[in-house]
Parts: sequence; C-alpha cells; structure tokens
Amino acid sequence: MVSDAQKWFLGVQTWFLSHLTWFLALRNGFWVCRHGFWLANMKNVCWISGWGYSWGMKTTKFSLDRGVLLMLGLGAAAIGLVWVLFLRGPGPQTAVSPPPTLAANGRTLYRLDPAASEARFTLDEVLRGQPTTVVGRTADVAGEIAVNLSDLSSAEIGPLQINARTLATDSPLRNTSIASYILFTDDYPVITFTPTAVSGLPPQAAIGQTVAFSVTGDLALVGMARPVTFAVTVTAVSDTHLAGHAQATIQRADFELAIPRVDNVADVSEAVLLELDFTAVPE
Repeated sequence: MVSDAQKWFLGVQTWFLSHLTWFLALRNGFWVCRHGFWLANMKNVCWISGWGYSWGMKTTKFSLDRGVLLMLGLGAAAIGLVWVLFLRGPGPQTAVSPPPTLAANGRTLYRLDPAASEARFTLDEVLRGQPTTVVGRTADVAGEIAVNLSDLSSAEIGPLQINARTLATDSPLRNTSIASYILFTDDYPVITFTPTAVSGLPPQAAIGQTVAFSVTGDLALVGMARPVTFAVTVTAVSDTHLAGHAQATIQRADFELAIPRVDNVADVSEAVLLELDFTAVPE
C-alpha cells in the first residue's frame, strides 16, 4: 500500500517529468526548426510525454491526461518554431575591433571611423510580384590605412572587418532569414576582406585630390575565402581626413549563398553589389 508521503513524493516526481517534457519539447522545437528534422524529434517528445504519463498513472493515479501532455509538447515546439522563424534575432552584436596590423614607417596611420562609414550589400528580388531592390547596411566596420601622400607607392591597406550580425535591411523578417539561414552569423559573425595587392595608384597626391585605384584581396564569408577586386576612390580631404568609396560585385554561387524558399519571394539576383563608404582619421 502506498502511503500519503509516497504519493506526495511520486506526485512531485511526475510533476517534474511533465515539466521536463515541456523543456525538452521547447529545446527540440529550437533544434527541429534549425535543422528540419521535425517528425523524428516530435516522436521523441511524444515518447517522453507518454512515458511520463504512464509512469505517473501507474504509481500515483495522477490525473494528468496523455492528450494534455502531448498538447504541451506540441505547443512548446510551436513556440520554438515561431521564435526561430520570426522572433529570434542575431547573436550578441559586439562591435568589431581588430588589433592594429600596420606600422607607420614614415606614413600616417588612419583608422576607419564607424560613425562616418557604412558597408552595404545590394541585390534584386521579386517580392509579392513586384521587383524590389534589397539593401543591407551596417556602420560596424573596422580597418586601417597607412599612407604618405608624397609617396603613394608605400601605401598599405590592412584587413577590413564587417560585423555581419548588424547588417540590416528594411524588414525584420528578412534580417532574421539572412542572419540565420544565409550568412549563419552565429557561426560566422565577421566578414573579412584581406588585401593582397594595390594597383593603379599615382606616384603622389595632393590635399583635395581624388585618386582612383584597385584593391585585390581575399573576401572571407560564411567560412569561405574567394579573391575579389574592389574599385576604390579616395580623397585626401585634409591631413586628418580621408574619404572614400569602394565597390565590387560578387556572385552568390561563389560563396554558396543559397536563398531559402519563402512564399512571395522569387527571382533573387545571383549578383550582389558590395559597397563601402568610409571616412578614415589618424589613429
């Protein structure tokens, strides 16, 4: 015969199992939504729910119904689905801050000013039947330039870093899709361009003069590095102010940037325009 104390203890254990089921369903909901194995994981949730119910009924005649537990599991999984697809944002948005990589060596060292700089991408899509241009932007950029205006042959450009987690378009839902399913910013939070060659610079430049040249380097995106050449223009506004623009076009296929199937979105362009407007000031 089961004593009142044993009934109480077994009842507490059954309560714990039912809430553990909720937690596991919620956790599996997150995992399922990320990886797509919905049926396999829901099978586990239902098994745990049924086991908790059966054990509790046989030992304490606890009045929790199997259907209620199953609904709790399904509800928790649905919450996970909604969270992943619509509510979850990118991970922590710590500003990029790479260590200095260039030495002065008779040149002035400039650092990009995030308050006056912007990196962006542009592509085209058809949204709800209407041609749409999508632009993603962030001011969270970092980089260095070493230059002596009297001897541009010695100019050097350090690695450029862009915080992928802070890229934002005009749609929060699109932002979540880009962060979670295209750029995978939890795994690859930083986009890096490492210059390997500068070409087309004149021997020297004067204050107020605009100089056009090319910068070739390796663009690291979603764990892949591909060679990319940027067309660059820079103006020496003053001894303490460089202003410039850089742009290049990449192909999504080069970085395996697949677009998830989404209702009302079609014909996303293969070409993506990358641009950087920057202001650089002495360190």
